[in-house]
Amino acid sequence: MPRRLPIWVFPLAAVMTFGCGGGEPVLLPPGDPPAFVDETAEHPRIRFGDGSVSVNDVCPVTLRKLSLRFPPVYVNGRSIGFC
Repeated sequence: MPRRLPIWVFPLAAVMTFGCGGGEPVLLPPGDPPAFVDETAEHPRIRFGDGSVSVNDVCPVTLRKLSLRFPPVYVNGRSIGFC
């Protein structure tokens, strides 16, 4: 005999399905252009327009120098640079 789901499961599933997405992206206010913190280093960190400095000094994908062209990704409020 199949077990029946409680009636409250259906509204909860609807709220979770349609309520978990569709948020508007957050745009950062314009600031200073990104720049390398130490130009002389082989793999310098980047200071982004909001004043944050990248946690990493190499690209997590290719392990090369970070690029100023790509915006940071924020993980737990800390900026990660990419190449």
